[in-house]
Amino acid sequence: MAASVAGLREQSRPVSVVIDAVFARPKSHLTKSGVKATAPALPRPDVDNLGKAVLDALQDVMGDDTHVSRLVVEKSWGTEGRTTVRIT
Repeated sequence: MAASVAGLREQSRPVSVVIDAVFARPKSHLTKSGVKATAPALPRPDVDNLGKAVLDALQDVMGDDTHVSRLVVEKSWGTEGRTTVRIT
């Protein structure tokens, strides 16, 4: 896992977690001139579900998420899907 390779270890002090989830916009949302007016403004799932999924995935490396004092989750459309997580 990239988190353990980066040196992330179980925390006993408060940490801040910032999650940036970018979803690839489906071709069905596009026309030759751009994004369809009927295309959703934001992708699914809800940001609270994204936060929970990422924190659960990091549990084996970071430990219990009760040490998270600040959680910021952002989601958007992009040309390629990716998720970036910063822990400080």
